[in-house]
Amino acid sequence: MLRTSIVMATRNRDCIFRCLRSILKQTVRPYEIVVVDTSVTDKLKPRIEKLLKSSGIRVVYGHYTHNNLCTSRNKGVDKATGDLLFFLDDDAVLDRRYVEEITSFLESNKDAAGAEGFIVNEKNRRILERLAYFPRMPKRDELSRVWFLHGSNMTYRRGILNKFRFDENIPGFCIDDTEFGTRVSREHKLYFVPTAIVEHNPAEKGGMRTKGMETSRDLYEHCMVRVRAYHYVFMKHLSLTEFFAFL
Repeated sequence: MLRTSIVMATRNRDCIFRCLRSILKQTVRPYEIVVVDTSVTDKLKPRIEKLLKSSGIRVVYGHYTHNNLCTSRNKGVDKATGDLLFFLDDDAVLDRRYVEEITSFLESNKDAAGAEGFIVNEKNRRILERLAYFPRMPKRDELSRVWFLHGSNMTYRRGILNKFRFDENIPGFCIDDTEFGTRVSREHKLYFVPTAIVEHNPAEKGGMRTKGMETSRDLYEHCMVRVRAYHYVFMKHLSLTEFFAFL
């Protein structure tokens, strides 16, 4: 079986422990978990190590001072040693067969460069992408080709990550997955695997996906980061077709 690494970026969020506990319940556990922590302090480290101490999973923890998701993903790639790298958001929760389903699919489909699972609490997320296959649109729970993988749960082969890097010029914590996946899918095949089930739950704070902004200033800064990210990607690719795919 291919060696698997899970790469998780986190920043000031306790929800990572809910995700880690779901990893411990996997029918097939990963070889290692790489945590890239950009929190204000490294106080998560002893709690993570304690939780995973007797799991048999290799733990690689790094604390950094940057505030950029693409940088975190690239650092995770550099630290990971697996053949398959699972990128998980810290607010994702995996079904117990998730790692087994994705690994089995990629072992059986050598032409697949990467795969994502079925986010069961975001069932309508793929509507626009499925429309691109009109008139023969795949069902929302049907194995299908996709042009990018959702950042909450995306798995790529090591060879792809040796060839492509996440663009660290993208500010903040959004659109990196779409931009990266679109570049990869120009040359390689990416797949949606509906039997690999995951939940993506709103985090209490941090990132681009929160239950609520505390102040109008928070909301303004949140929106401006997103605007700058989309503007950068548009100027980089200068393709309206691809740009609207990012939306």
